[in-house]
Amino acid sequence: MIERTWQFEAYTVQRLGSHLLIGGRPMSGRTNTHHALEVVWAAPGHRVTAQVADATLSGPCVVINSGVVHRLALDHGMMALVDPAYLSGLPHPRFALDLDASVVSHSRWDGDPASAKALFYAVVGRDFTEPAEDRVRTVLHWMDAMERQGRWGEVTLEAALSQVSLSQSRFLHVFSAAMGVPWRHYFMWRRALVASVLLLDGQSPGAVARAAGYSDAAHLSRHISAVYGMTPSDLLAWRRGASE
Repeated sequence: MIERTWQFEAYTVQRLGSHLLIGGRPMSGRTNTHHALEVVWAAPGHRVTAQVADATLSGPCVVINSGVVHRLALDHGMMALVDPAYLSGLPHPRFALDLDASVVSHSRWDGDPASAKALFYAVVGRDFTEPAEDRVRTVLHWMDAMERQGRWGEVTLEAALSQVSLSQSRFLHVFSAAMGVPWRHYFMWRRALVASVLLLDGQSPGAVARAAGYSDAAHLSRHISAVYGMTPSDLLAWRRGASE
């Protein structure tokens, strides 16, 4: 599992495999919806407030499901953007996945970025294992290798098929059955993650778009917004220690 940490003036960003954890101040955001499931914790002395449809949820930790329109208000805290494929693989989720949003009153963050990893797994769970299907594992390991080698722009469905002896229709069926999400959704997530990592490393949106296989910077921005509910400008602002 790939793990990295970026320490900026006002924000700490951590990558745990396919997940992103962002801590800092402020953490409030615009009204949006995105593919990621979001878990948000308040720092000591603060509370998370989330507007979801006509309801307002408030507490030390709020979980917002994938695809739910919401708006956060939080002066200081941490949020986790969770890979939906990971959640589909959990045999015993720690919270209700059938709700638009919920308050997890027993989960509290102490404000220390060093404790974020343990807190994340305590809430989300760490029961996920790689799929039993050998051919799907082969493709996942190949995708990891392509990212490490800086060759993510070459990752396509056609290239994935070349790693296994399956037709496209059969592969799509096998992948969805093994991962719990369709190939397209998983590919969108991984590509947005790769692009976010490159942006956090300081590369320009244009360079990131080329490296991650987007047609241009506008395509990159739309895609990251759809997956994470944030833009390349947000990520670059974290590097500068401010929130836009």
